[in-house]
Amino acid sequence: MRPLSAYDLLRVWELGQNRPTWKRALLLLAPAFPDATHRELASLSIARRNARLFALRERTLGSTLNAVARCPGCSLPIEFSVGVRDLCDLEPGEPADGYYRLVVEGIEVHFRAPTSVDLAAVADSASLADARRRLVARCIRRARRDGVVLPIADLPDPVVGAVGDYLATSEPAADVRLQLDCPACGRSWTERFDIAAFFWGELAAQVQRIVREVDLLARAYGWRETEILAMSAFRRQAYLDLVNG
Repeated sequence: MRPLSAYDLLRVWELGQNRPTWKRALLLLAPAFPDATHRELASLSIARRNARLFALRERTLGSTLNAVARCPGCSLPIEFSVGVRDLCDLEPGEPADGYYRLVVEGIEVHFRAPTSVDLAAVADSASLADARRRLVARCIRRARRDGVVLPIADLPDPVVGAVGDYLATSEPAADVRLQLDCPACGRSWTERFDIAAFFWGELAAQVQRIVREVDLLARAYGWRETEILAMSAFRRQAYLDLVNG
């Protein structure tokens, strides 16, 4: 894995316009893993994809995440900082053969963790409940009761729900949650932390800064964008200090 360069940030931002979050996640990873194909990245489980995003964020922007959440009780915006490694195991484990096994109501189910391909396939679901059921159904390899194979589409809701709950427990990086407290009203709540969406927001802010830097240096020295982006951030800042002198 290599950190994202200024050129990478601009290119990813450009390609990710009007794209869903799962697609942006893969765009972020592509330049960091140049030897991996799009199919290979898309086939990563969401937990392993997110672990790579956390690691890439650490390599590119540092290990501390600065975020803001709004209290659901009094609407107060709360700023907080948290370490990358406090939120995610950067090397999550996985079953030896890629499949989990669970027995629910006498039904033995073999299933894998969902991937970005699965998220894309259920994006048109009518509701969250429908999306969850479709997502779990895609991940089930087979289901049997007393040796008889059962149609996946006919599995009872408790079985589907148990598989979803098991994945949430076994693959925590796929659905990171923060426990927050409001200093004003004392409300405590759980906030979902989506590293793909968060990293994208940071990227957009970085891009705006880089674009301003390119504009200033191009106007001052007549350099081309590629020449400016090839410079290190330290070197660009040295020239910016002269321009803003």
